[in-house]
Amino acid sequence: LCSWGLSFERFQSIDEATRSAQLKLLLKLGKITELRSQVRYDLLAYGPNGEPRKVAVYVADFVYRRDGKLVIEDVKGGGVDRFAALKMQWMDAMGKPITVVRLR
Repeated sequence: LCSWGLSFERFQSIDEATRSAQLKLLLKLGKITELRSQVRYDLLAYGPNGEPRKVAVYVADFVYRRDGKLVIEDVKGGGVDRFAALKMQWMDAMGKPITVVRLR
């Protein structure tokens, strides 16, 4: 909260801030619902006995519902590094595919 009582969100890039504004407009217009940002997902591996073990965390830039379907979104201004690509593949294997958004 700033001294005027306003709250500000922090974004990792101008593209992410721009996408946030776009999604907030879609939310206001009723085109999407349940908008959240910086949502954490545990990436699990299963041991020999079938017990799940957290091996990494994926943080989605935005998560929302469009037409009742869950959308997990990652905003990219440049390329995707190998570790980020691996996390996205892991999420897809867990049945939660990532939508990559490029604004430029």
